[in-house]
Amino acid sequence: MLDKQLGDGALHTVLQCDDADPHPRQGSLTGNMTIPACFAENFRADSGKIVRKRPLATRLIRASGEIVVTVAVGEAIPRFRKPSMMFVMLGTNDLRNRWAKPEEEVTGEDLIAGLQQMVMRAHSAGIKIIAATMTPFGNETYMANAWNPVREMHRVAVNAWIRESGVFDGVADFDAALRDPEISTQMRAVDDCGDGLHPSDVGYCKMGDAIDLKLFT
Repeated sequence: MLDKQLGDGALHTVLQCDDADPHPRQGSLTGNMTIPACFAENFRADSGKIVRKRPLATRLIRASGEIVVTVAVGEAIPRFRKPSMMFVMLGTNDLRNRWAKPEEEVTGEDLIAGLQQMVMRAHSAGIKIIAATMTPFGNETYMANAWNPVREMHRVAVNAWIRESGVFDGVADFDAALRDPEISTQMRAVDDCGDGLHPSDVGYCKMGDAIDLKLFT
């Protein structure tokens, strides 16, 4: 929780919706290197550099293991007291089709439609929404047959839409932060925990660095 790391009396409440394990296997168990932890550290380090409209304190509420298409995308908002912002990092589990059900195989168009609905519901509730691009998983060993060229095509298409559509209040380009420039379907080795899907401590910190702090001013 970022409010515990940054101080009490938080005025920013951020609802993070992601498709990651809430107790990640990817980073070290002792280093506390998660996106929220690295992001909070950046907040502390930058606190004197940005003129803010409100005190620098943020509460992060996390809804993990989410998927865009096969779960009602609006459910995340009413689960909690109204946040001031949603941070959405979704789509990978949709594409991976963890249960290998043909009827749950999704396309880029499906993901975009689900994300558009999430944006509409967030904005109608007066909530800002920031989206993160999907990181590559082309060499995943965590689950057999999770990646294929068609799913990669959809990942690339959705990422391009997230970057270029302008429907979100901000974008964190995690794909650009972690992908290997030589093999764009996978993460750099240093950013990969070793299973081709989850980031390492270094990768998590790069993801935290990819979040523009000005979005919180």
